[in-house]
Order: sequence, then structure tokens, then C-alpha cells
Amino acid sequence: MPNLTCDVAVVGAGSIGLAVAYYLQELNPALKVILLDEAEPMSLTSAASGENYRNWWPHPTMKQFMDRSFELIDVINSESAEPVIGSRSGYTLATRDPQLQVIENLHSTFTATDAIRVHRSAASMKAAGESATDGVDILDEPASIQSIYPSLDPAVNTLIEIRRGGQLSAHALGSHMLRVFRSRGGVLVKAAVREIEKSASFRLVADFSSLPGESRQKKHSNIKNSNIIEAVSVVNAAGPLALQLASLLGVDLPIYNVLQQKISFVDHCNAIDRRMPFMIDLDKQFIDWHDDDRKLIAADAELSFLGGEMPGCIHCRPDGGVNGKRIKLGWAYNEKKAMAASESLRQPSLDDHFPEIVIRGASRLHPALKNYIEEIPHDCHHYGGHYTMTEENWPLIGATPVPGFFVATAMSGFGTMAACAAGELTARWVTGSDVPDYAVDLSLQRYADQALMDELAAQQSRGLL
Repeated sequence: MPNLTCDVAVVGAGSIGLAVAYYLQELNPALKVILLDEAEPMSLTSAASGENYRNWWPHPTMKQFMDRSFELIDVINSESAEPVIGSRSGYTLATRDPQLQVIENLHSTFTATDAIRVHRSAASMKAAGESATDGVDILDEPASIQSIYPSLDPAVNTLIEIRRGGQLSAHALGSHMLRVFRSRGGVLVKAAVREIEKSASFRLVADFSSLPGESRQKKHSNIKNSNIIEAVSVVNAAGPLALQLASLLGVDLPIYNVLQQKISFVDHCNAIDRRMPFMIDLDKQFIDWHDDDRKLIAADAELSFLGGEMPGCIHCRPDGGVNGKRIKLGWAYNEKKAMAASESLRQPSLDDHFPEIVIRGASRLHPALKNYIEEIPHDCHHYGGHYTMTEENWPLIGATPVPGFFVATAMSGFGTMAACAAGELTARWVTGSDVPDYAVDLSLQRYADQALMDELAAQQSRGLL
């Protein structure tokens, strides 16, 4: 059978791969694009998205990149049959330490004099929330904080509300891009890429062995029985599998994978106000264990870290809007780098202790969550995925040492919110179009810029929220 041929083969059908394919066709409708993934679209890390967005980052380059993504998301939101933007309720950070580095970093990214507004009263803060659509509002008066959010820990003395933030639907965004991609003639192939050879063009060996014969013929009748795909260019958008895919061409990427977990459950005790925005407790803490539990933890080498100081940035938000009943909690305390096989990366082994750990940790900011510590809700949904990242927590987008082989990876926990800008930027690299000023800094070329790397290494915050 003849081989399949295309201009660009995009490997990985998560939110990033879909966005790359979508914007390739936006830039050049004549391009023949094939999208490959052995699983269903949006079923790996994208399925574990926190579905939040914010345009605060501790560096102007990342803020530029994210602002561009939100411009593009707004366009898709206006065209999509299903709303992509679920809420523009903001992105709130809470701390008991007004000298926290994040406040200093705000001044490096929001440079306009009116972009950072400091309030001394609840009325002023509420008014800003009703009118402001960008910038940051800071309330540093504890009594006023309690009057707005009486369920919070009374020790919280500073709230930082990022106005260009809220919730978005990863499913709606991905579904729209996939639908448009197909309507433009794009081809989705459900297969794993086992080998890649590079000569005048790329030859990808596709493996359909995981598909039953009948399903294969039904879903892929348009590709006949060929398992060779020839492409002028290849984009590696394989998420946690990006390292393995790059190695097929001898490319070593400075990225690694970390398992991140979340839980969702029905808030039977009404612990969280449905009007509360997505909120993060920035502060480090010691988990409030019972004495007996603390002794058991200390005696277990694998769990002993839970008795020490834990990182901050616990996530909590109502899920489903004011009429919903569920809440979501997340805590990215796991910094262990995953060097697992592809099967393990696709089906991560979740920590059975995580639901209790995250509820205990989140109950410091939201004391009413203590109602769930002794008995985890029976409807608790525990899920997660491997996030791919660089040490500096910046994405890798652009060319590699192999001509025609591009990467769109290392989106850490911000893949959904960054997808559109990442897809557009990758498409510009692939097609040789003009790229924005920040493009080089987000590519592999940044590692040759020692001044930039020294600057990033000196930052106390990597934007991990």
C-alpha cells in the first residue's frame, strides 16, 4: 500500500498538539496536516487540567506569551458552539506574609502605574472586582479580608487578586480546535509512533497494534493499511512522552516529568462559598497531623517528608459555578522527577494518601474543610497526570538541532491556558513566518543566552502556582 504523505505530522493530540494543528491551518490553509496519537484526543495530561487561567508570571516574557494566548482564546470563545471561558472571576492568592516574593514580582510584570492597586477597605476591593478587567488588586487589611471571605483563616493578612483570570473549559477548547481541524481537511490518525527516520523527509513508523481490526478499518479506512507516514516536518507535541519521541531522532531535551494530582468531590458540608474565586494558599506549612499519625509518618522513609515543611500553593475552587456542588483541590507538592516507561506515563500510579493530604493542607486556609478529614467523601474523584517542564518552568517551542523537527512541550501546569499561543508560535516556526519578540526566549536557543539563564536562575519564583 502507498505511504501516507503530508506537509506536517503533529505527534500528540492533547491541547497543545490540537492547537499546533489548528494554527498551522490558520496560517496556511493549503498545508496537509496529520495529527497522530495512540489515545483519544485530550485524554492524557489535558484530561487532568485544572482549567484555570491567569496572566501573572514572574517575568515579562511569560506574561506577554500568556496575554497573547488569552487574546486567541477570546476569539475561539466567540466562535465555539460550547463556551470556552467558564468564568472571569479572577485568580486569588492568599498569604500571611506580606513580604512574600510574589508581591515583589508583580512589579516586574505589571509595569503600568495603575496596574497594581492597593486597597485598605473591603468596599474598595469589591468595587475593583466589579470594574477591573486587568491588573492586580491587593487587600492587606485582615478585618476587611474577613468581611469579604469570612470562611478564610483569620491569619490571612493579604489577598492578591489577578483580574485577568478565571476558569476555562479544556474540553470546549479542544473540541472546537479538533472540529475545525477536521473540517479543514486535517487527518487524525490513532496510532503510536515507534520509529522516525530522517533523510530528505521524515518517515514515521505508525503502530496500530493497540486497535482491534474491525475498529481500525472503521476509524481509519481513509488511511488504508499503510503504517508509514512521510512528512516534510514533524512537531513533537507529545506531552509527557516528548522525551521518548525526541530520542528517536537523537535529540536530548532539557525537560522532565512530574506527577501532579487533584481531587474533586461534592461539598456536602458547604465548606466553600460557591461565589469564591479560584484561590491559592501561597504559604508553606506543616500539616496538622494527629500525634499518632505523625509518629507513623516519621517511621516510614517514603512518607517522612509529610512530617516536615511542605511547599505552598494549595489550590481550591468551587466547580460548576454558583449552582454547582463540587469543589476541586490540588497541591503540587510532588517534585520527584518521573523516569517511567511510556505505559506508566499514560496510566500514572496515584498516591492513595493524596486525598487526605490535600484536604488537611487546604483546611488551613479553609478551616471548614476539616469536616472531611476523618471521612473522605465517598464520591471523591482522585485523578492526575504527568506534567512536563523545564527547570526554569518556561515552555520549549521552536526548532531543534534536526532540521524540520520542532517541539511544543514543557507546558508544566499551564498547558490549557497556554495552548493557543503555543500552537500559533509553533506554527509560525514551522512555516517560517514572522515570530514575536519573545519567540527566541521560549525556544532551545535561550540556553545559549547566559545572561537570560542567570536571570532565571536568580528568580525566587518560577511561576509555579
